[in-house]
Amino acid sequence: MKTSVRIAAATERNIIDNLLQLYLKEIQLFDVRISTSEGRFVYPHLKHYWQNPQRYPFLLYKEEEIAGFALVRADKDPSNGEPVTEISELFILNRLRRQGLGKKMAVRLWDMFPGNWRLGVLKGNKEALCFWERTIGQYTENQFKCVSTANSSIIEYLFQNTIHHH
Repeated sequence: MKTSVRIAAATERNIIDNLLQLYLKEIQLFDVRISTSEGRFVYPHLKHYWQNPQRYPFLLYKEEEIAGFALVRADKDPSNGEPVTEISELFILNRLRRQGLGKKMAVRLWDMFPGNWRLGVLKGNKEALCFWERTIGQYTENQFKCVSTANSSIIEYLFQNTIHHH
């Protein structure tokens, strides 16, 4: 199975927006902050992925077919000012799941951006928590930290990617 990951062009923003609608419909069950307008889910930051050089919109293909997307952003860690990269969102079309596509995409993204990584997962999203814990664990040989505060709805995974994992 041939897969490829590439940056989405500005002209493909509608593709990511369409996929985002499916993604947000799924995670609204776990996230009360998701709002709607005109019957569509609102993702106010989407346009920034083509305007801000610290944000990267990716499309995932299986063969020639769009299989999913990811939004990645480079940031500064508020606790220490160190650069940190995070996958803000990652989504695989339902009918293409359980084929290893999400893991392949995550690993490609981590390999592209060496350094510190952070990934936040909604506590209520058990399937996502299992996926990320397993995927990050395999990628880092279980060298990651899991941070969760009582007043937050998110569990954060923190790790460094060093290239020697492959």
